[in-house]
Amino acid sequence: MGVGKTTLIDGLARALSSKKTALLDGDAISLTYPGGAAADRLALVEDNLISCAENFRDWGADYLCTCWIFLAQRRLDHVVRRLEAKGIPALTVALYARPEQCAQRLAARTRPHTFDAAARRWLEEVADATVRLHTDVTLDTTTMSQYDVVSVLARHVRQWDALAWAQQ
Repeated sequence: MGVGKTTLIDGLARALSSKKTALLDGDAISLTYPGGAAADRLALVEDNLISCAENFRDWGADYLCTCWIFLAQRRLDHVVRRLEAKGIPALTVALYARPEQCAQRLAARTRPHTFDAAARRWLEEVADATVRLHTDVTLDTTTMSQYDVVSVLARHVRQWDALAWAQQ
């Protein structure tokens, strides 16, 4: 929340526009009531992500840019293994920002969020968990502009893509 996930996937798709690119915002495929982090709900969201990825691959997407919050390495690894088992390679990226920056960004949205002490603690937990993830790319977006985040990640994607082609 507030690190730039949704903004990033849109900008990344534009930066990679020479290829057929699909966008999948994890927030859009996880809208449930109740929400939360119950195991059965997280499994549902992961199933949705895998199914959508397969559908986009079948459509002919060269890239699938997706975002969602993974707080546990095992959940991220599980999704990556499932994607790769379906023939969908994954470049994993962790974005984080200082909690106060996340709170500022979220407050500036059209639907402002109210941040009590519990919400701030949750933002701190998310940042801490994200930094501990083992991913291909980890970026602190606290002081980065949207343009810079997109540029850095687009460069990583192009390098990763070139490497993948070289290994085929």
